[in-house]
Formats: sequence, C-alpha cells, structure tokens
Amino acid sequence: MIGTLTATVLLALGFLAPAGSPPRPDAWVGYPCQVGAIDLGGITTAPEADEVTRIEVPGQLGCGVGSQRRFFALVPFELDGLMAYGRAHQNLLGAFPATGPVTFRATAAVSPGQQFGLCLMPDPRTLLSCVRISGAPGSATVTPLSLANTIWYVEENLVEADPQPQCATCWTVAD
Repeated sequence: MIGTLTATVLLALGFLAPAGSPPRPDAWVGYPCQVGAIDLGGITTAPEADEVTRIEVPGQLGCGVGSQRRFFALVPFELDGLMAYGRAHQNLLGAFPATGPVTFRATAAVSPGQQFGLCLMPDPRTLLSCVRISGAPGSATVTPLSLANTIWYVEENLVEADPQPQCATCWTVAD
C-alpha cells in the first residue's frame, strides 16, 4: 500500500516557489513555530472531468524567523488504522518569512477512492494541523485528523523534487 500511495500521491505533489525565491534546500531546516493551522473553513472543492475533484486547502503559520533561512512543509501521509506514515518532499517546503504570518494554499485534483492525510509541519518533529482527504466520484471530503489518537511517523530525509512537475493531477502549493 505504501508503494501505491507513493505512486499516486507522494510523487504527484509539487510546490510552486514565488519568482526569485531561493532554491529549495537539500535538508529540511524547520522552525519551532507553534501558531498555525490548515483552514478547514476555507477549503473549496469543484468537480472536474472524469469524476475528479479539484480541491484547495488553505492555511497559515503565524511565525517570522528574522534573517534565518527556515522552511515549513505540507507532508502527505498514508493512513493505516492508528498509524500514519509521511515523507517530506523537497518541493513541498515553503519558506518562513522574516516577519509572520505566512499564508499558503494547496490545490490538487483528487480521484475517486483516493484517501490520505495532509499535515502542516513547521519542522520535522512538529505536527500543527492534519486533515484526511477522501475522493469520491465528482466530490472530495476533508475532515480534521486527531493528532492525539494516531502514531505519526515522518521520514526526515527529503525526497527529491517531483519527477513529473507538469502532472495534471498533482498537488501544487503556493506561499
């Protein structure tokens, strides 16, 4: 199942960096920000062709880091009962601003039957907000995930940038 998720979700993610942004790092250097969340009330969905649904997941982090170069991430997770397994992707890192807050939004086309978690993480060991995304024919649902009732495992080594950056059903994240 991990291989299937990797093929359908993890490697299908992308991060759009603003023009003139510094290159993404080879290692995830986060910042211990404790203020931020995925905005459940701001999530939108729109049906597309072939029973696929376009979903937009907004959120924000309330920390600035001064002159430090630090990154947050949206990390996709495979959900397996009370366990969740995630891998950070180089192209899913967003730069913390010098002064907070920073807003972001993730968009993707979600296929029927697709189900996974998506978590906002200011550093490799801190989960601030997680949601479950479930695709159905022509729709998708997003529900909050409890951080307390799940054992979370995050692989800290970054996966290199998406090998298919032009994928029509890939995630894109803008900060």
